Amino acid sequence: MNTTLITIISSLVFILLLWIVVGLRYLKGSRKTLEVSWEFVDEKIRKRHDYGPVLAECVRVNGESVGADTGFSALVEKMVPLRDLARRIYFPGVEKSEKEIAFGGILSGMISYGEKNEASKDTYFLEVKKEIFDINADISGRAKDYNETAEKYNKSLKKLFLKPLAFVLKSQKAESFNF
Repeated sequence: MNTTLITIISSLVFILLLWIVVGLRYLKGSRKTLEVSWEFVDEKIRKRHDYGPVLAECVRVNGESVGADTGFSALVEKMVPLRDLARRIYFPGVEKSEKEIAFGGILSGMISYGEKNEASKDTYFLEVKKEIFDINADISGRAKDYNETAEKYNKSLKKLFLKPLAFVLKSQKAESFNF
């Protein structure tokens, strides 16, 4: 066999192997970056879930001095199953976004209810309210970062030289998270 032909074939094989190795490392690295970005968001979401019962207890204790109200009971009855559903959904997507937005609405309703009664004078209630607002702001910022990372990842899956590797790896498009 001709040495020129052997050199050309071995060079093509080398380039093909290099393309596979570099492409796989890039896709795996991008996926890892996406997962880490989601973990930052999920950490704050879980912390917010933990504040739900604390807020409910603050409002309940301060509401007892004013008298029982069915509005508060209705909020708690909505909050408990919604919080459990939101906690069970780990991965970002439409369903997770909907549950978190609904849970945020319940928290806002509970804060509004607490502001209307004696809870607005309680420093513990005010601290919990501030923590929830701070966590919501942090989640919004982290969700924005995650969505930007997801957009970059999805664009990389569409690149011509990475498409075959993404197909072989069965890489799925990353879903965004709206908060």
